[in-house]
Amino acid sequence: MRSGARSAAPVRPTLPAIQYATSLPTYTPTPTQTATPAVRYLHPTTPIATPTPTLAEAAQMMEAATVTATPAATSSSYTVQPGDTLYGIAQRFGVSVADLVQANGIENPALIRVGQVLIIPGRPLTEEAVPTPSAPTEPSAPVTTTAPVSQQEPLQRPVVRPTAVLLRMSAFEQALYPLPPEHPGYPYQGLDFSRIGPPELRSFPGFVLENSFTEVVVIPDLGGRIYQVVDKVSGIPLLYNNPSVIPSSWGIRGWWLAIGGVEWCFPTEEHGLIDYLPWKAEPEQGESEAAIVLSTTEERTGVLVRTRVSLVEGDSTIHVRTELYNGTDTARRVQYWQNAMFAPGGRAVPSDCWVTLPAAQAQVHSTSDPGLASGQVIPWPLYGVRDLRDTSSWRGHLGLFAYPSAQAPFAGIQCSASPGLLQLFEPQAWQGVKFFGLGDTPFSRYSGEPSSYMEMWLGLTPTFDDYTTLAPGERRVLESRYVPLPAMPPLTTANENLALSVTPEAIAVASSRPLKVQVSASSSAGQELASWEAELIPGKAWEAPERPPDLAAIEIIDAASRQLLLSWAK
Repeated sequence: MRSGARSAAPVRPTLPAIQYATSLPTYTPTPTQTATPAVRYLHPTTPIATPTPTLAEAAQMMEAATVTATPAATSSSYTVQPGDTLYGIAQRFGVSVADLVQANGIENPALIRVGQVLIIPGRPLTEEAVPTPSAPTEPSAPVTTTAPVSQQEPLQRPVVRPTAVLLRMSAFEQALYPLPPEHPGYPYQGLDFSRIGPPELRSFPGFVLENSFTEVVVIPDLGGRIYQVVDKVSGIPLLYNNPSVIPSSWGIRGWWLAIGGVEWCFPTEEHGLIDYLPWKAEPEQGESEAAIVLSTTEERTGVLVRTRVSLVEGDSTIHVRTELYNGTDTARRVQYWQNAMFAPGGRAVPSDCWVTLPAAQAQVHSTSDPGLASGQVIPWPLYGVRDLRDTSSWRGHLGLFAYPSAQAPFAGIQCSASPGLLQLFEPQAWQGVKFFGLGDTPFSRYSGEPSSYMEMWLGLTPTFDDYTTLAPGERRVLESRYVPLPAMPPLTTANENLALSVTPEAIAVASSRPLKVQVSASSSAGQELASWEAELIPGKAWEAPERPPDLAAIEIIDAASRQLLLSWAK
């Protein structure tokens, strides 16, 4: 049961400034701006140069980009060549991967074919460009998805630049109404579902962070969320983007927008209360790092939430630094969660994914699985004859917490033949990890078009039933990282350096940065069975030529410094 009692209005003292050196204009949303979700994003093709544009000029750039992306825009075509990736084609024509996926009905962006004719949206369409059913494209081998950079090529300096994001969603602003003080969602707004309007396209100002390996799209006006992460090596978007958002009946307020991406959930359980509201955005451009600092002061508690999202040179890792500052004179009882909505390709999550939960037990949060019950604590990962790491074994919708809390510093989602997503954190600071799969939940509950996702949650507290207290004047700093994983066998262990998979058939290693390593395999008696030199590149997994039969331990050492990067024992 949630209490309807409400504490006195928080005192709003002046909050001490946290200094960030920024060379780009601060973006501050206006009070009239409201939240809404997306079909595609469009970016300028070059980074911002100095002198930087004013916010008004940036807004004009975004409006201009929106004009070129209207549904009435015409298209051209391109024939896929050997060595092409979907990401490379998108960059060549100044469109996004999401645009290409949508325009061509591509189910798996990693499997474009040599000779395949792709429609390039927003460019003049020639009659011969569109393949017809009577003259199908001849099948050929899938294009090899090679990295756009190698260790011999110069690394791209991380950049941050403004962009425009087009979202299709139901008009809902006219259906909002003030919630009464006794409602658990007070002082925010409820939604009258009978007054929701039809879907429409809208444009939102956003920002792109990009380096050699990763592209990140952020939308300040939609809860300051990360909207999309693209693995540039494969060209595949990793996060769900709802193709036609309709309000769902889920969440503390009684409604929630399943926009997709990574949302910041505060100050309550579930999706929190501020996921749809505009946040302030401060871009930062450095020599070897680019960042967006997103911030808001939550109305119920008066707590400042500041989240810095950054990319550094030569590394595919997305760094997230969150600060919770209670500048009031009253202790505040809160929860904070990060919810990454995973869907390789951006539209749907396969049913046969593999999840890595950092615990030996799991607690069922909610489920329609007839073999499980809400609140039940079960062994992980084997439950009877079922291996629950394999989501194809899930029946109906299912949510699982690491129990009694996260016991290892990583969690992950992987799907066959597609990039996955690794989450890195300190269990001492982050106690909660949760996975949620929609199962047989109809898409019409949250979207106007067929689509699906899986949620990977990271929380300050172990479960949604637990709260923590921020003392007056207390500042809590939380660090987390999101790393695109290449297609590889299921994860065994990971740290800030490497990800390792050890299965009965194979040994595979992935790195977030270019790296030369020595991989040594040993027996249970400590005898070295094999040793290999490996050159690791982000976005591509290295696989050992063989797996020794008596394998019991692995050590991976930096070939240059001889530093131990990762070890594993059976």
